[in-house]
Amino acid sequence: MTNSIPTKRSYNRRSDEQIISDYETQIEALKARKEAKERGSDPVAKEFFKFKKKVVSFAQTCMDNDRSDISNSAMAFISMLERQVKSS
Repeated sequence: MTNSIPTKRSYNRRSDEQIISDYETQIEALKARKEAKERGSDPVAKEFFKFKKKVVSFAQTCMDNDRSDISNSAMAFISMLERQVKSS
């Protein structure tokens, strides 16, 4: 059995520019989250989630009746719309 001495950990201190950049990234993320919350009360978003429930139910009915082609199309359509609603 060899005695291994743990090596010292090397530390990299961040420069002021790196720290500022990290804070700016955090600020942008917080702003995006705030905008998303404000959009949550958007009537289009509310109606979309009602619509999504209906389409998911329809897709399940298609799967139950061996029509996976229609089910896959419906789910692809919903995922595309969901990305558009969340991004705008």
